[in-house]
Amino acid sequence: MPIYEYECKSCNHRFELIQKLSDDSQGIVCPKCASDNTERRYSTFCSGSSSKTSGSSGHSSPGHS
Repeated sequence: MPIYEYECKSCNHRFELIQKLSDDSQGIVCPKCASDNTERRYSTFCSGSSSKTSGSSGHSSPGHS
């Protein structure tokens, strides 16, 4: 099950919940202030891979090809 991040719009507290993909995000209650005025946050993740593809330096020089 994925971990979802939420933010309480009443007290700005951010928290995480483990939920099924099919679970509804409506009615989630803030654990700090008990408000149900919460919003699911969309976060990025890192795969943990640091390898680079061969031949790619990631640098570019204007005017040179």
